[in-house]
Amino acid sequence: MYSPQRQVIISRAAEDLARRLSSTCPQCQNPNFVAKQVTKGLPCELCNMPTEQMKSTTSVCDSCGFSHIETNKKRVADATYCQFCNP
Repeated sequence: MYSPQRQVIISRAAEDLARRLSSTCPQCQNPNFVAKQVTKGLPCELCNMPTEQMKSTTSVCDSCGFSHIETNKKRVADATYCQFCNP
């Protein structure tokens, strides 16, 4: 019953569970305060049109509903990811 692929998946699931349990809500301290929504639309560095690159993530608490939006540290996306500049 030794399956290397299955062991890798189980290992990743365990790491994800540990991350979720250690990420607590700043308001109520309950676990699983992780990014649940990704907003795309980081503007292109050349034409300023929205791209498919991540603009921000929203973490939401399952218990109290507190949410926190974290913007991407990059302010613009590389033109290679732009559908207009690089179709």
